[in-house]
Amino acid sequence: MKQPYQTQIERLSEWVYNLKFEDLPADVLVLARIQVLDALAAICAGSKSSVGVRLRRALSKLDSQESCTGIATDRLWSLENAIYWHSAMINSLELDNFAFMGHFTESSFSVAFSVAEFLDKSSDDFLLAMVAAQEASGRISAYLSSGPQQGHMRAFVHRTAGAVATAKLLGLNSYATAQALAMALSMPEYPVYAASYSADTKVICTAAPAVEGMKAAFLAAEGLDAPLDVIEHPVGFMTSFSYLSWMPDIWRKIGQSWLTYTLSFKKYATCAYAQGPVNAAVKVFEQGGYSVEAIKKIEVFSPLTTVVLEAFSTPHYNAGFTPVNTNFSTKRSVAAALVFGPITGSFYAHGKFEQKIPAFRKLADRVELIHDWGLTINLVRGIDQGLENPGMPGVLSTGSANAQLNKFKAAVGSRPLFQWSDIGQFFKMDRADRNYFFRRALRSLRSKLPIWPGAGDKTLYQSSEGDLRAMTFPLGGRVRVLLDDGRELIQSSYIPSGFVGDPDREAVALEKYRREASTVWTAARTQLIATTVRTMKKLPVREFAQLLQHTTTAPVENPALIL
Repeated sequence: MKQPYQTQIERLSEWVYNLKFEDLPADVLVLARIQVLDALAAICAGSKSSVGVRLRRALSKLDSQESCTGIATDRLWSLENAIYWHSAMINSLELDNFAFMGHFTESSFSVAFSVAEFLDKSSDDFLLAMVAAQEASGRISAYLSSGPQQGHMRAFVHRTAGAVATAKLLGLNSYATAQALAMALSMPEYPVYAASYSADTKVICTAAPAVEGMKAAFLAAEGLDAPLDVIEHPVGFMTSFSYLSWMPDIWRKIGQSWLTYTLSFKKYATCAYAQGPVNAAVKVFEQGGYSVEAIKKIEVFSPLTTVVLEAFSTPHYNAGFTPVNTNFSTKRSVAAALVFGPITGSFYAHGKFEQKIPAFRKLADRVELIHDWGLTINLVRGIDQGLENPGMPGVLSTGSANAQLNKFKAAVGSRPLFQWSDIGQFFKMDRADRNYFFRRALRSLRSKLPIWPGAGDKTLYQSSEGDLRAMTFPLGGRVRVLLDDGRELIQSSYIPSGFVGDPDREAVALEKYRREASTVWTAARTQLIATTVRTMKKLPVREFAQLLQHTTTAPVENPALIL
């Protein structure tokens, strides 16, 4: 069936497809040939320059094909492709982990592991580089929580992590490391919303930045320089990626407070904001006593962030349900959990996900997503435990959150921070929660007043990280299933399994590892790898990598198809 209209991209693509050599005018061909010669001249000239010599040396060090392990592929890759593959795969099914304030393993692990293997470093070197990368990248993400990029779209964090991990493994001095970071942040990727919440492009939004961060360190090692004031420059990084009206000291507490404390491990293949409701839905499934056909309605109570994200998971142009817009959608994920139970990697296996869609598509239409202020304030309280001056401008301020949500509302129709229909719920909620929210909001307003006791101390008006050991992520949810016979099945999840604050966090991560790894390696190898990771000391990474090079299944003919 012909579409009622065509997008600009579609029209352009048709023209490109239909263009033939014979269609080119003679004088256009003359100019095109001159253009080729001119390009060759520029390349030849540039290769003789100082920057050309250093760039060639740096790239030659990377030009080693089939030198790095491609996990779960039964083959070796180039360094660049190994990083790209691992980053994309970690990001592919929302089975990654996250920390305050973002997803960093896509680059901190991917770059540190492959570069350590490439350079023949030890497991100690690898782990040190990975942690350093995460600590550095996490903080820049936290201070840019108020900005145009959100979640996985903060691709610059992977440039940061890639540069730090590689610089650490190369043994660069502080100046060269600074150049690597400046170079990485001078040309950051800028993923757009349309490409980040439904299409396969979401999967690769972390891969290229991780690779480019790695390359920046190799370039810096050869003496290429970059603007070291790129962060605070009047038209530099912060002015491009932040809505803050002041310049935060991003790395002020690095080494004093450890972001790694806040690691949360997702048990199920869904977005972090959907984990609470999906945990609750899985409990309903395991409780049993219902048939899918008998489900009349499903009410899902969740924090504000979950409700807002739902608007972004709308299928992209000319598309239906995809793995990306399913694991970003709380409605679809809850429906799938009620039909199939725990949503693991196998749920999205190549060729199987599409077969499952009809079974949960109609049920997803019966899901009502309801904002619960109690759950929102629980989440805010948990995060605030690890912040100083919570609510003030800086990290997750109430004012910047309100501004950000208003922008989302204008773009995709999601709800704002506060709306008049919330008044009734405010009166019903716990008084302590209500007072906490209003006091936090007042802090944001107070920071804008020109005169206030202690106004000379600007730190009183800025929020920042505090003791991150105290932080929790109660991204909770409650599910109520209404059946045709009048029964109600109700389950809740205050802190999702595996999240910081869950006493079984490490056990959940190990269970997930065994569950997913056993689809690639034998049970014995799966256990051996786990034991090695937990006990290795100064083990050559190349030796460890050999454990990961043999799988129990044949490689997928086209790896992109598993996304």
